[in-house]
Amino acid sequence: SDVFALGIMLWELLAGEHPFPGEGRERFKAVLANRRKPLKVRRLSRSGAALLEGMLAPKPEDRLTAAQVAQELKRILRPLGRMGVAALTAMVTLVLGTTGYVLLGRGVVADLVKERPAGIAVLPVVNRTGDASMQAELRWVLPDLVGAGLRTSTRLRVVPMEAVSDLKLSTEQAITAEDARKIHRKLGTELCLASELKKTPTGGWLLSYRLLDRQGRIRAEGHDSQETSDRFGLQTLSRKASLDLLKAVDPFGHRPTEEITLPPEAYQAYAKGKELMDRGDFKEARGHLKKAAESAPFFSGAVVQYGICLQKLGDPTCDLAIQWGRWAARAMGNRRSEIQAVTQLGLLRMEQGQWEESRASFDEALALARAQGDEDFQSVLFNNLGFLALEQKRPQEAEQFLGQALIIERRLGKKAEEMLTLNNLAVAAKDRGDFRIAEENYLRVLASARETDDRWAESLALNNLGDVAIGNGAFAKAEGFFRESLRIKREIGHRSGTVIPLTNLGILGRVQGDWTTGRAFLGEALALCQELRKRPMEALVRFQLGCLELGAGQKTTALSHFQSAADLHLQLKDNSGLAQDLAGQAEAILGRRSAKPDRVAQLLKQAREKEAENPFVLRAEALEMATRGHREEARRRMEQALALARKVAPEDVPSLQQRLRDL
Repeated sequence: SDVFALGIMLWELLAGEHPFPGEGRERFKAVLANRRKPLKVRRLSRSGAALLEGMLAPKPEDRLTAAQVAQELKRILRPLGRMGVAALTAMVTLVLGTTGYVLLGRGVVADLVKERPAGIAVLPVVNRTGDASMQAELRWVLPDLVGAGLRTSTRLRVVPMEAVSDLKLSTEQAITAEDARKIHRKLGTELCLASELKKTPTGGWLLSYRLLDRQGRIRAEGHDSQETSDRFGLQTLSRKASLDLLKAVDPFGHRPTEEITLPPEAYQAYAKGKELMDRGDFKEARGHLKKAAESAPFFSGAVVQYGICLQKLGDPTCDLAIQWGRWAARAMGNRRSEIQAVTQLGLLRMEQGQWEESRASFDEALALARAQGDEDFQSVLFNNLGFLALEQKRPQEAEQFLGQALIIERRLGKKAEEMLTLNNLAVAAKDRGDFRIAEENYLRVLASARETDDRWAESLALNNLGDVAIGNGAFAKAEGFFRESLRIKREIGHRSGTVIPLTNLGILGRVQGDWTTGRAFLGEALALCQELRKRPMEALVRFQLGCLELGAGQKTTALSHFQSAADLHLQLKDNSGLAQDLAGQAEAILGRRSAKPDRVAQLLKQAREKEAENPFVLRAEALEMATRGHREEARRRMEQALALARKVAPEDVPSLQQRLRDL
């Protein structure tokens, strides 16, 4: 193979072109079929032509050996004299040492891609221009454009920009070898691309870059320039850089053929909007992303981000924006943006309680990710499928999906994503009543979120720690967690996310007998659920309002809330939720003077059929038995309800203990 490669090099030196036609895979096919171009070299001796023919023979057994090539070269070059031979020999050695590796089709990362694609983090571009207004573009747009080009190589797995952003790297300082090692440990990558942008003496742009491995060694480096003073030319510059890197990494690989050029206003608006989104400032980001999407409707990345921003703000038009991004991505052949859009649709459907539609979207996105070999998105989708299973009260299915996500994340070294999976596994542990494991995982997530200044993740972890505190009976501590979570969500403009801490604060008001505070929080949560069409959460909030009014002695109002919750849970096919609603109706009727025993018995029978092992069903049955004078049986039922509540409804443990004492 070395003889064959040297034959190609000699042909190029003599003829000024590659011996085989085409590029990439087409050229590779021509090599296999031995379809060479005619050798057009003036005054080439027959012995020289025969040498090339022998070096480029398609079958190894027909090819000249290294010794034969050396002997023939020595004979042909003898007229040059000793100095001429030495010079040409040195030149051939230099050529083989610097570019022969690439000519053989191995590339500069061949040792890293034996088992799977090498992970690469495209870092923010260091700003050496002296223009501070370029920070957002250098953090988001240029790396995104370079990364889009690198994704066309099957040898590379480009880490999503959001994961790189979590590192909070400066755009003012160059990356050192030690920095590179830390980045690789954090992201689980084999490579990182560090680059700098400067102004040329003539006012143009100069982009220099280094491809660093885990040891901080330079695998490839170079620079590209663009003699234009406006920022529009930076798009061309980023494409040049990605093409140069592709050639070094994957010499025979596919090269992107289509170039998408963004209007200047879209380019800059997207950069600003993405920067604000990354900081969690969704309110400010909306206007910039809207401008980017409207200025470049084919720019699927900006359109999808606009839809996500609207979803975070609770704007119902987010559905249309995400669909727009999906079809724009498909039309432009941008499979990664298409996967992102379909995934986001699945998340939106899950929020709306459309379980089957959500599962269908996740399955579609997973099929696309597998077809693309995109393991980053596969781990995300397994995580989403696991969370969806938790929402549907399918813990075993959830842990299977989450386990698959964790396998990929640990294999790829994706620490941030691993934290999210641990968070979801903590939810499963909490649902099983294992609060110790749940708390350990939530604390890991909180520490990671604060280390990376991820305020959204911080608010999530705080809310979940509040849940664990309730499970441990520490209501005051739980309230502190919920209020802090709510404060952060309001600051970052995450309206849909405020529903959960609002609901939890309302539940705390209920169990502590503070009916006014509980009503206020639950009422606000209910209004948001109705506005944002979050049906699963609306059903939960209505059930909690029913429980609150029941405790406050407002039986008629409680019955109305339980009935509304039951209607929603019936539509959602949520048997566990429906069982609780029916039990709540039975309790509300029991407390009224005009209570009809047959109606109560019917409701409890329906509740048992939906889910017999439910603390609210067992409690209602105990109260019904007590009204009929069966106090011993009522006590046994209440004890069962209490034991079960310790695992699945710890906030109701104090009230169940009191009811047991009353019996």
